[in-house]
Amino acid sequence: MQTDAADRVILGGRYRLDNKVGTGGMSVVYRAMDLQEERIVAVKMLREEYAEDEEFVRHFRNEINAAKDLHHPNIVEIYDFSQEDDLPYIVMEYVSGITLKAYINVIQSMGWRDALNIAAQILSAIDCAHSHGIIHRDIKPQNILITDEGRVKLTDFGIAHAVTEGTRKAGGDSAGSVHYLSPEQARGGFTDERSDIYSIGITLYEMVTGVVPFDGESHVSIALKHIDGNIVPPHTVDPDIPYGVSDLVMMATKKDPAERFQTARDMYARLKMVSANPGYSFLTPENNLIDGAADIQNLEATEFSAPLIIRREDIGEYNKEENEKKEPSSRRKSVADYTDKELEIRRAEIVRNVTLTTFAYVLAIILGIVGIIFMVNRFNNLNSNMDRFTSVSYKVGDYSAMNAQEVISELTLKGINVVQEPVLSEDYPMGYVVGQSVMPGETITLKDVLTLKVSSLSNSFIIDDWVDKDYREAGAALSSAGLNINYQTVSSAQHKAQTVVRTVPAAGSIVTPGDSVTIFFSTGQMSEKVRVPNLVGLSAQEAEMQLNLAGLKLRRAYPDPGSDITDLVATPTPTPEPTIDPSLLPTFTPVPTISPTPGITEEPSATPEESPTPEITNTPTAVPAQTPIPTVPPTPTPTPAPVLASMTVVAQYPAAGTEVYVGESVEIYFYTVRMLQTDKELTLEFPSDLMVTDNVNVRIESKQLVGSGSFSDILYSGTLRRNEFPLKYHLNVQVNGMPVKVTVYINGSVYRQILVTPDYTEKK
Repeated sequence: MQTDAADRVILGGRYRLDNKVGTGGMSVVYRAMDLQEERIVAVKMLREEYAEDEEFVRHFRNEINAAKDLHHPNIVEIYDFSQEDDLPYIVMEYVSGITLKAYINVIQSMGWRDALNIAAQILSAIDCAHSHGIIHRDIKPQNILITDEGRVKLTDFGIAHAVTEGTRKAGGDSAGSVHYLSPEQARGGFTDERSDIYSIGITLYEMVTGVVPFDGESHVSIALKHIDGNIVPPHTVDPDIPYGVSDLVMMATKKDPAERFQTARDMYARLKMVSANPGYSFLTPENNLIDGAADIQNLEATEFSAPLIIRREDIGEYNKEENEKKEPSSRRKSVADYTDKELEIRRAEIVRNVTLTTFAYVLAIILGIVGIIFMVNRFNNLNSNMDRFTSVSYKVGDYSAMNAQEVISELTLKGINVVQEPVLSEDYPMGYVVGQSVMPGETITLKDVLTLKVSSLSNSFIIDDWVDKDYREAGAALSSAGLNINYQTVSSAQHKAQTVVRTVPAAGSIVTPGDSVTIFFSTGQMSEKVRVPNLVGLSAQEAEMQLNLAGLKLRRAYPDPGSDITDLVATPTPTPEPTIDPSLLPTFTPVPTISPTPGITEEPSATPEESPTPEITNTPTAVPAQTPIPTVPPTPTPTPAPVLASMTVVAQYPAAGTEVYVGESVEIYFYTVRMLQTDKELTLEFPSDLMVTDNVNVRIESKQLVGSGSFSDILYSGTLRRNEFPLKYHLNVQVNGMPVKVTVYINGSVYRQILVTPDYTEKK
């Protein structure tokens, strides 16, 4: 165990403990700095009495290793597990916020909608854990964190399961756990995923009522109540709690696990229905006020609102008593208690005090105004001096043959003002940079403008900025330009009703008549903004669940997960059937002339002028045996394996982290064509347009463009004679993805540059 100059402990030479942030019955939690990754983490160190139990440490290590594979926005990430001086410790994500237990203690009971919101996030986290074969076994408000942004984080996976009988003590952690134990856990019997469902139900009970259903003087008495006691329905405790919410709790806390929700996903689905129809009782239909009400399964579920927002003023210093006893004030003199002289002196003191106080206020105001003027002048002078001596500059790169939108995104983050200029180009596909106003290597400041010339069609144009203008005016103008217009409403506190919030594509983008443009206009309602969650790697159901929790909608999932998408992939050029080289065919020997038979006189040959046509007789002639023509069996064309879409999300729009308004939609994709490649054959003819000799030095390089980076490869390098042309070479191209930039060098100079895509065809 090391220490730094400030005598702070450094674990494993990496984690510097800064301060203690929490203490439990089994562990102590510290706020620490990961010196290697340069990030703030939380370090949980086990107490010595638990570290001495080998069985506990073994189970604990196994559970932590399993929990390290859980990556979910509602689960605290575990980064590392090690030990120092035989004291095991866990390194995990540091969460700034409070526990759900502390929050309940402050507000006593929360609104049922907020409670359902929190429960939904817990269920989402538990569903992820259960899908990985991990059961929490210790769900309680003390293990549920609420961040400053109102996001729920579940922590302490596997700790309760890891405690052996010899180490289970009545500490702070176990005291909290017994109130949320399932009956099977209280009996020491078999536990499975449904035990977590029970604990979630008890937690939801406490959120809506402010109390736990079972309490007592000892842990044993509380555990027995979980086994045999009857839970008072939340609606009975507080009549303002809807029947549907009460039923949700009661079904989750059934004594028999077979009668509870069988999975977290089942409870989540029912929770959505309850959120849409809170007054409908699905356990006691006789409580419903609507005659002939439809079954709850047929009622439409609603989407969840934005994540719970917890204000600091709601929390306050919850460890202080609100009403402190105050000392009684001493009795004050009345007017009758003063003499005339004392009254006169008293009046003079009051006048003097009022005069001095007024003068002090006036002087303070004058000095404040003078100070403000002085500070403003100093600030302006400082800014002007800084502008003269300092300036932020940026070195321009070579953006040719790169995707314009990716270049703009990268430069915008650096504060560079970028505009586009559409130009015609036969060598570059649409949307790629053909030229730039500032040459590579030159520097520009943040006040300068960089113009990118982008390959476009002849009738392309740039979308104007319509933000804060009437959406109908914008739609009419863009529609008259030949664009297909779609409209979508968003709630906004910054934009007036019926005005444009943004367009997709955004202002400044290049479009062509026939393209589609979506105009987002404000409804004028007050609404919050949320950040789009990261959906990559999630299943379709998990992605939709995360969007619901964030208050967003799923617009489209394309294509279906695991579906056959072979037709989406460019078909590779079939290999031609082999042909027979004429030089390999056998040579036929002419039929030899047979000598005349003795006794037969040959007639004189005719003169050249009278050359008779030779007679064809049926006399058999000996023909030499001919070599049979070899037959080459055709090469069977292999049937390519079908291309299947991914089972998890591989791309999304908008991207993760994008700030959007609540209620907007997100698209998810289970296929990205950039994952596939196809072979492309190209031909280089002899460069007759150059003054070259018969011997030509040729070098061909390819650059695979990936975002703002690239990967280079040498396709050919060597010297060729004139008769060795044309030269055929091959390269891999991403199917429908980013093009490959090919550069041909002749005798050391650039001869040709092209962008190759799967649909690229060479000009003849």
